[in-house]
Amino acid sequence: MALRLKPENALSLLLIFIPVAVLAEWAFHASATVVFITSAIAIIPLAGLMGRQPFLATARLSTRNIVDRTWRWRYVLLAL
Repeated sequence: MALRLKPENALSLLLIFIPVAVLAEWAFHASATVVFITSAIAIIPLAGLMGRQPFLATARLSTRNIVDRTWRWRYVLLAL
C-alpha cells in the first residue's frame, strides 16, 4: 500500500528543515546565509500549524461548551 501525501499535510514535509537548520549552525558551521534560509523555510510549517490549531480545537469541542465557558468567565469577572 503506497503512502499518499494529502494536500493539507504537504507543509509537514518542510518540518525536516528544523533539524537541518540546527545541524547547519552547530555541526557544520555553515554560512549565515544557509542557516537563515533553512530557518526561514522551517518557520513556514510551524506558522501553519499554529494557525490551524484554534480551528482544530473548536472542531473537537461543542459550540455550546465553548459558549458556556465564555459566559461563565464573564459572570466571574462581573462578580469581582
